[in-house]
Amino acid sequence: NRKYSSKTNNRGKNKDFVLFVTPTKEKKLEHYNKIKRTVWSMKSASQENLIKRLNPIISDWSVYYQYYNSSRDFSKLDYKIWFLLFTWAIKRHNKKSKTWILNKYFHRYKNQKSRFFTYWNESPNIILNLHSDTKITQYYKCKANYNPYDSNDF
Repeated sequence: NRKYSSKTNNRGKNKDFVLFVTPTKEKKLEHYNKIKRTVWSMKSASQENLIKRLNPIISDWSVYYQYYNSSRDFSKLDYKIWFLLFTWAIKRHNKKSKTWILNKYFHRYKNQKSRFFTYWNESPNIILNLHSDTKITQYYKCKANYNPYDSNDF
């Protein structure tokens, strides 16, 4: 909220102040650096092996922070990782055009333009998990006189 905001809106009604808890900058940077180290340590690995290595890292971190208000952070991290993987692909095929690289590594998936996954007709596709695929779970403040043993409070 703003530094000097009033407790009422322009119609005179009370505003409800909400506390948003998000992952810290240090934790987001630490997570991104771990992904970056993993990607660059697998320069010559296949796309399939890279996805198999990254999926547990991304899904574990996302599940841990799903109870925070972290949807913006998830989408920012997804963009940074997309750009990191695109750079990884360019380094692998430095003589090819960017369009060729996009067509080889990034494909249309559901409502997304480009998603990093293997695209084979005969075998199952291996899709990179995104942070934003994790559903954010909100918790609400309990009533002041809440009693878990009283059925009337529900």
